[in-house]
Amino acid sequence: EQAKAKVKAVKPVKPSADSNRNASLVQSILGAGSSSAVKDIQGVKIEDIKIGSGHTAKRGNRIKVHYIGKLTNGKTFDAATNRPFPFRLGAGEVIRGWDIGCDGMKVGGKRKLTIPPEKAYGRAG
Repeated sequence: EQAKAKVKAVKPVKPSADSNRNASLVQSILGAGSSSAVKDIQGVKIEDIKIGSGHTAKRGNRIKVHYIGKLTNGKTFDAATNRPFPFRLGAGEVIRGWDIGCDGMKVGGKRKLTIPPEKAYGRAG
């Protein structure tokens, strides 16, 4: 089964003195549907529910994510809604579908990701 999640970007994290790479904060959470166009990037379906106007998340940025992971049948298999889950975008710290799907997202936006098994945990789950 493919996994689905909707992502929502929020305020940027204050950059450290060392680097401006930590300036983006992305929050993902499953939300309501939308009629926006769906992009397919490397098999990951990306639907921007709302385009943000803040910083753009880029490879190397440290981001934090609130999310609910659901299978296409609606069954929830994982969630982090009370505490954000931090990771470095593009560093392979999370499933490949997240690295692909969160890249380019702007703070204040909301995004739905549909991730195929090969960009997540594989066919066996």
